[in-house]
Amino acid sequence: MSQTPDAYAPPKADPLPPQPAPALSPEVRRGARIAGVLLILNAILVLIERAVMKSPAGQPAAFSTPLPAIIDLVIGGSLVAGRMNLRIWAIVRCVAGGVIFTALQLAHQDFIAAGA
Repeated sequence: MSQTPDAYAPPKADPLPPQPAPALSPEVRRGARIAGVLLILNAILVLIERAVMKSPAGQPAAFSTPLPAIIDLVIGGSLVAGRMNLRIWAIVRCVAGGVIFTALQLAHQDFIAAGA
């Protein structure tokens, strides 16, 4: 028999080590954590505003539902904890919140709060 190696034979060992499985969620970046902290800060400020602001008749101020604060707390907490599954909702919340808030303030002719 010949001592030369058979070029058509399968390799005796794996040439490359097995690759680790890719992560299911994207890498958590510093910007996502900062956005989460800002959402939580916004929620705290909304709750403080709701507790402090009263209308002249002694009734709670208009637009005083705690729902936006709860949404901000959930989404912000998720981002700070490094879970990126609510990242899209954070983007939608910020864009839609800015558009809707501005539209409501313009509808009530509060041009200073709307930034116009």
